[in-house]
Amino acid sequence: MGEGHVSACLGALTWAAFAAFAPAQGVAYRERWTYLHLESRRLDVLGELRGRPADVRTDVARIFAEPVEHLGFPAVAKALARLRGVPADDAFAYRTAVCVYLLPEVADPDGKNEVCREVNVSAFVPCALPRPKSVSFDFDVRDKGGESVWTGTFDSDPESDDVRLGRTSVKVPAGSLADGSYELTVRTRIDGSLPGPADPVLRWPMHVLRGFQARSEAALAAARDLAPADELPAALLAGIAAPVAQAHGGEAFAGRSRAVADLERLELALRNVRAGKPVLSGMTGDVPCALPTGEDPLACVLRLRAESPDDAPRPLVVLAGATPAYDAGVARPIAPASRAPMWLAMELPAFGVRDGFDVVFLESPGGGRDYGRHLLAAIDRSKDVMRTGDRPVVLVCDREAASVAALRVDSLRRRLAGLVLLGSGGITTKALEGLGDFAVRLRPLHGHAGSGNIESVLAWVRSRGDTWRGDVTLLGEGDLPWPFGVPLAESEIAAFAAHCFAR
Repeated sequence: MGEGHVSACLGALTWAAFAAFAPAQGVAYRERWTYLHLESRRLDVLGELRGRPADVRTDVARIFAEPVEHLGFPAVAKALARLRGVPADDAFAYRTAVCVYLLPEVADPDGKNEVCREVNVSAFVPCALPRPKSVSFDFDVRDKGGESVWTGTFDSDPESDDVRLGRTSVKVPAGSLADGSYELTVRTRIDGSLPGPADPVLRWPMHVLRGFQARSEAALAAARDLAPADELPAALLAGIAAPVAQAHGGEAFAGRSRAVADLERLELALRNVRAGKPVLSGMTGDVPCALPTGEDPLACVLRLRAESPDDAPRPLVVLAGATPAYDAGVARPIAPASRAPMWLAMELPAFGVRDGFDVVFLESPGGGRDYGRHLLAAIDRSKDVMRTGDRPVVLVCDREAASVAALRVDSLRRRLAGLVLLGSGGITTKALEGLGDFAVRLRPLHGHAGSGNIESVLAWVRSRGDTWRGDVTLLGEGDLPWPFGVPLAESEIAAFAAHCFAR
């Protein structure tokens, strides 16, 4: 999910044939997997950047503000090298850019489709980086206890395009493994040398579950047949089914593979529907689903707490993510067209958990939808799902979502207690004059073109001096790298939300 076509997922009931893999899947398919790895590497940067001094944050912000090269991987490599205190040489950059197709997402040794009984792993480098004299890949699969259960190697032909085209396939014999989740580690050997302690290696989850194929097909068929008549529970169910359908199609997931948990969640939702219970009964944690917003649902992640009969309605923070991007300008992937909300949820793993408010993450703009209209509908539906009632709501928007929200600020202020715009926020003078005491916080992101709009708004506010009584000001100080505006401003966002809720 993540491209706004949740309803179509329920039609994907056939198990994909993986024999040809990426070369036969097309440019968009390959780019989704590439972008998955780029986002994953950015999460590595974010994890190592948290808590670092301001000068390090500024250095990383400057690195990400540079013009795009090779689908954004060199910027990630430079940032990781800066954080680890090592040179960002060609070998480091090459290892950073190594990706894998790992198919199927869940191997089923008892499945009727023979090709899905084993795990097929193909390493590839999606961009034309300087080619080493020789490249090989060492694969290691470990169980939850850390014990190695399988190893393998692929030696590429230095004169071929094997690595660029993903023709590096090895098979993990899933039939010899017990049901469960495993971790695949890929170490890139360059010119005979294994990666050093600071060099990037790739770690990816994989799953084995006997009966997964039959259970998935049955659950997806039931989700289609049992879809509730009311649009809200129907959208919730379709959104819960979407990642299960993705696993069928071998599509790139968001964040880390949770395919078995996704299936178990869908089966729980179906039991709820059959028993006449709400679709989300018994679910906690980050639940990927969807909200009805008009023509097609908008993907979301609900951060659900354990149900209690004594629970009172809580305030709500809704976060809308930014469109997928390779750089701070206009370089974007063909696919995915929009950013799945699970990425934002992973960037903010503890947000709201102990803060006394509920949290909903929304899919980003993209794919040609009228995002402003969908955003307004998603806020209203989020309140319904989270049972917010008359408790206040704060909206946080990143980059492209912020651009859209700025143009809808008059409609938003009737729904919200406060608004945060990061990386963009071109609120018109007329709209600013009509805000009253509606609280708006703005934060530029280093190198991002939309931040000029924020500077213009702040300059207008300063020019009015004491003649204007609005509540529009800067959210925090210092340089923020544009990919990490929301997570690195987490504490300021939480403090602003608390301020709005107290009012």
